[in-house]
Amino acid sequence: MFTVHSYNPLRKSDLYNVARKIFREADEMPLFDKAVAQCEHSLSRLLIDENTGYIAGFALVCKKPTKYYFKFMKSIPNCYELAFLGVAPEYQGCGIGSRLLKETLLELSQLASAYTCWLLVDCINEGAIRLYERIGFRRWRKTDEGKTPLPGYIMGISKSPYYTRFRHRFLPHIIVRN
Repeated sequence: MFTVHSYNPLRKSDLYNVARKIFREADEMPLFDKAVAQCEHSLSRLLIDENTGYIAGFALVCKKPTKYYFKFMKSIPNCYELAFLGVAPEYQGCGIGSRLLKETLLELSQLASAYTCWLLVDCINEGAIRLYERIGFRRWRKTDEGKTPLPGYIMGISKSPYYTRFRHRFLPHIIVRN
């Protein structure tokens, strides 16, 4: 059984243990450090395996972006960055990424009647791109190696008051909150 928790800085070393298994040390971990330092604890999530106590996955959400990749991004009102979404390798393929993403968007929708959430994903990470598009994210812009170490997509999703009739798309299944 898994439970979703708001990010707790007391689990920081556990979070880093998972992140080092997933992200590139040279370019992703420095941004991860920045995201951990400035993430919104109430919006960021840890998914805990209650049998082991391990972090199975996490979502780090920042109100202030870890990096501006294009000028237009500075002018988006009520904007949040999904800075990192990660699932420990031993838990991948179990729907944890989808569950964390839905939980994060649900929390954002309860916080504000209108918001935009964006993220950066490497073009080679086809599984993540499929997940984001299935949830409703759209590709905004492609980055090149001058802006990011690998070509990637800036993807985003916006919610406005008229979007509430589609809210069921974001409701996760059987979530226990602590």
